[in-house]
Amino acid sequence: MTRARSGFTLLELLISLLLLAMISAAVASVTGYAVRLFDRSDDLQRQSEQLHHRALLRDWIVRADPDALSRFAGTADELTFQARSDTALAWNTGHLIIQVASGEDGTDLRLLDDENASRETLPLSSSNLQLSYYGMQAGQAGWHDSWIEQGALPILIRISGSDAREWPDFIAMPRLSAD
Repeated sequence: MTRARSGFTLLELLISLLLLAMISAAVASVTGYAVRLFDRSDDLQRQSEQLHHRALLRDWIVRADPDALSRFAGTADELTFQARSDTALAWNTGHLIIQVASGEDGTDLRLLDDENASRETLPLSSSNLQLSYYGMQAGQAGWHDSWIEQGALPILIRISGSDAREWPDFIAMPRLSAD
């Protein structure tokens, strides 16, 4: 009497397990690649936003209002000034009050209203920035850590980051007169 064959042989089971392992490895590899690609695109998006915000800051420093000296106050880790604006961000008067301030999560660019209440906050850098101001102060021309109640805007403003790869130094020159 011949016995009816049921089930799989050991060789067939080993081959099916090998195929399953190869397919699982391929799926895991593709999934890992997709996750790395997503993380990279997220980093690039964040860097692109920060570069745009830096360009806005540079433009606003250039447009600093020399007639609003009472609004200009700069220290090594914070800068507040008024700038003329041609964008829709100027809510009512065609000027913006801009503040660059370091916080727990890095440095932010804040747009303030006339009562110094924050209207909008834009991320500027994940590290804390250092500011310095070039001009004549107490009879000395040079870079200074603060610029408060000086009677004129500084000639240059330098913004430096702790990590030069993330934030290379840049220098902006405010408009020195209303003309």
